[in-house]
Amino acid sequence: MAASTPVEKQAPVTETADPRSSHGSKSPPPHHGSHEDHPFSDPATAQRWRQIYNDAEYEGRHRFDPTYTWEAEEEKTLVKKVSK
Repeated sequence: MAASTPVEKQAPVTETADPRSSHGSKSPPPHHGSHEDHPFSDPATAQRWRQIYNDAEYEGRHRFDPTYTWEAEEEKTLVKKVSK
């Protein structure tokens, strides 16, 4: 008898009723600046990756901040500096 391997199930993607959120909506996220709908906006996902970074002793783990936000103007300035 072969041993069965557990399969991790993923939650289905559903349309959201929140017009401010781009998750599940037809419009893409903004091109510049931060937005509320990103992979780490879910606290459970953020904690999972925080633990993975800590367990792996990732060198930049102290900088991981899923609540960090920035304005479009800040991003444009940074992109200009990096692109030079």
